[in-house]
Amino acid sequence: CPECKETLRTAPKEQPALAADGQVCPACGAALDENSLFCPECGLSIGGSAEMQNAGVKELSLCQNCGAKLTKGAAFCEKCGAPAIMAQQEARAADLHLCSRCGAKLPKNANRCERCGTPVPFGVSLGDKIAEWLLVTVLIIILFSIMFGLVSNIK
Repeated sequence: CPECKETLRTAPKEQPALAADGQVCPACGAALDENSLFCPECGLSIGGSAEMQNAGVKELSLCQNCGAKLTKGAAFCEKCGAPAIMAQQEARAADLHLCSRCGAKLPKNANRCERCGTPVPFGVSLGDKIAEWLLVTVLIIILFSIMFGLVSNIK
């Protein structure tokens, strides 16, 4: 508890039901089909790299209040007790490419999150799309101007 500094206790997690072949997700413990490429519960890539399999313990961001490292899924900073969600909201406000499920940074044209496998609805941000649209529009205007003689020759 951030106010009294007493260690909080939580109820023990229930053991997940095993799949027919006994496979469970290493991140969330959900039962997996033998043909699963991603966990149906958390989206983790199954059979992926060790980094992906350890996604549940990767650091998400820094606390905006004290600068301490926040772990994935933490509701509050373990050091000062500030809400962890602030860091995610501020990052989204800055138009960073972040996964909507786990908060991982995404490559610019990603189709899926490399950490958890969540599909990315748009590979580029809205700002990138607007900039691309403006560039294409300006180029079209210049080409039409040249074609129809609206731009005089520069000497």
